[in-house]
Amino acid sequence: MRIGRLVVNPLSRACVLVASRPSRPRSLNLSFLNLALLCLFLSFLQACAGAPPPGAETTPSELTSLEILVQSDSRGEVYPCKCPGNPAGGLSRRSGLHKHLLAQYKNALVLEGGDFSSELPSSEEALLVSQLMVEAMELMPYHAVAIGSRELFLGDSYLEQLANSLPVVSANLMGEKSPIPELLWVHDRVLVTSILDPLIYYEWEGALTAERSHILIEDPSVALGRLQDKTLQAQFTVVLAQMSLDRILELAPSHPEVDVWVQAHEPEKSENPGRVGDQNALVLEPGPRSREIMGVFLTQGAEDDWDVRTRFWDLKRSMHLDQRVESLLETFKQAHPDIDLEP
Repeated sequence: MRIGRLVVNPLSRACVLVASRPSRPRSLNLSFLNLALLCLFLSFLQACAGAPPPGAETTPSELTSLEILVQSDSRGEVYPCKCPGNPAGGLSRRSGLHKHLLAQYKNALVLEGGDFSSELPSSEEALLVSQLMVEAMELMPYHAVAIGSRELFLGDSYLEQLANSLPVVSANLMGEKSPIPELLWVHDRVLVTSILDPLIYYEWEGALTAERSHILIEDPSVALGRLQDKTLQAQFTVVLAQMSLDRILELAPSHPEVDVWVQAHEPEKSENPGRVGDQNALVLEPGPRSREIMGVFLTQGAEDDWDVRTRFWDLKRSMHLDQRVESLLETFKQAHPDIDLEP
């Protein structure tokens, strides 16, 4: 994929099939019923002629547009922040806006960059709120969810819950007890994976004492290299990167197969995607706390060029609520009145 200028081709998505009308036999005199049966038979033959033989593999059609909807770093914030000028989004508004946007964009790709688990100081409360986050996210139409360092901090049973509840993905996080797929296919042509910088995890003060002997955080570059054969089959390759922007800039030139990097760790957000590497890959920064959803719109032009547009939706202003999530949060508050969910 090459991302660049847009050249509109109005016929790029049109397909017209013209079938010649068979000549009328001169000496055949058919009744109305026989004529109807003959038409049905001819229609059947025409349909069979265009169908692939049994057992044949079909090649997915190329996408001419793709919409990426992404957020990250919500850190257990389930309700909108009431502080002026610093709004958090809230799970109900996030879910409602997802549904609203998916009704508009047929090729939308809904992604979570990771670090959605709670950062409460009490490990017991943090685990309860994080499990609530997972239950709410399970109601949302995510296509891929990255695992960040905060997800690792909460231990093996929590990772197992993630693997069983959400479409989590990681190319370089390995564990026998909680197997996580190294890649996911979306819309048949889009390969999505995630990578976690091991330096982020090992900077955590509890990393060396935590009982996670079965977890191996592989070198990100080695993990991506292992996927190169699969990326050749993809029209787009998207990497959710739990790492600093500097680390992405180091990795990208060695991995031209990656079309889009989502920088999902640092608190900054980018109004316009940056470009990196020889293939002009995009680097997206959706920003912290999931207060907004970042939308990136790719539209194919001529000669494999792609037009790129971006937009942010402020969740505080969104009126689209999900009553299922509202009910889930209310049930949690009644069961755990001592845990303050208000940010």
